[in-house]
Amino acid sequence: MSKWPLNGMNPRIVVAIFLLISIGMCGMAVASTHIENVHLTITPEDICEQNTVNLTFHLVTAMQSGNGFYVWLDPNICIQPGDLSQCINITYTGMTSPIHPTSVIVFRPTDPGYLNCSPYGAGCMVKMWLGQGIPHNSDVTISFGPCVDPTCPCFCSGYRAWVSNDFAPCEWEVSDTVHMKVRVEGVPGDGGSMQLLPSGPVHATNFTDYFWCMANASYRIAADPCKIISNITVTPICPQLECINCTPPGYTCPCELDPDCVDDYLDLADQELTEYTYDFTYLRCCYQIWAQFENKTCDVTAQPGPNGGILSPDGIWAYYPDTHSRVFYCGEEQPYLIKPNISYSIENVTVNGEEVGFDLLPNGSAIYNYTSDCNDAIIGANFTMSPVDAFLKYQISGNDCGWIEEIQVMGMDEIGPMVEFA
Repeated sequence: MSKWPLNGMNPRIVVAIFLLISIGMCGMAVASTHIENVHLTITPEDICEQNTVNLTFHLVTAMQSGNGFYVWLDPNICIQPGDLSQCINITYTGMTSPIHPTSVIVFRPTDPGYLNCSPYGAGCMVKMWLGQGIPHNSDVTISFGPCVDPTCPCFCSGYRAWVSNDFAPCEWEVSDTVHMKVRVEGVPGDGGSMQLLPSGPVHATNFTDYFWCMANASYRIAADPCKIISNITVTPICPQLECINCTPPGYTCPCELDPDCVDDYLDLADQELTEYTYDFTYLRCCYQIWAQFENKTCDVTAQPGPNGGILSPDGIWAYYPDTHSRVFYCGEEQPYLIKPNISYSIENVTVNGEEVGFDLLPNGSAIYNYTSDCNDAIIGANFTMSPVDAFLKYQISGNDCGWIEEIQVMGMDEIGPMVEFA
């Protein structure tokens, strides 16, 4: 029995099968016998830094002077306009110094000359010619300098490259996939801290965290005692580069090719928050998150009962039924003067309804020293009827301009009417 699997089949069917196989290979690499073991490296991993893109592979077949390589890069790897020949260095096993290509042409996916057999999903095609040969069985590295740089937003599915040589351009080999990181720079202002949830260190000074592309991150922003969160500012810190448009037409990307790196501003002062959680969702850009804090204040209200008044530290009297409020900072200490009306004395002084101690003065008034705990408060005073004080009026002698002086005599259980001395 023959081992040929199509033996005995209708020749037309055999031809049809081979045609279907050939059609199905459109956009697919023919197994290369010239290039093997393609590896892509991008350093550093932080996509917002200046990165170096290196493509390393094993060259099976020797290259002659005048031959060259085709390299396809992912669409989100930025190729800057200009002459790439001086940006690209090529090294291989045993050579003493890198060489530059003699010429480089960049073909966009929409350009005439862009190979029909190019890989599906690849971006621009870079064709480079060699000024000298490369021996067979050499390990070759093509290093793209500052003219080629992946930049944010990072590519959610990672980065690849494809390479072939010019005497078999459609026999390209694809590299492994490289994933990049983004960074978040935290700037906690004076008076607070930031923490990467769920259990990261608490930072009171500037810090940097790194995340794989498309990660989620949440930061707890906390104010110190006597502080509240004033505002939170989030700003993209991605470098802005001019890039050749390498997006292939009709390509279905697993994520948006070029989403906006957005900024954000939250004004939180009116909410008087001491803690807030800021969420980053599907990080594809590098950001700075800056939190500012301000002193917490509160309103302290003087609210006397009938038959007396309270003098606030700002010099304003409050008499029943009126009140007066003053803003306090956390920890601020100020005196309040409580004064009863004639024939009344101070029964008690309260803070939020709870009695507190006070310093009684010889004339029947009192001083209460209030220390703010950053919470709104009401300082009250109640007055009670007392033995009536006698008020004597007498006229000072002519030598003292003759005005009438009023003096108070402490109340007794039995009193007489007011007497005026003429």
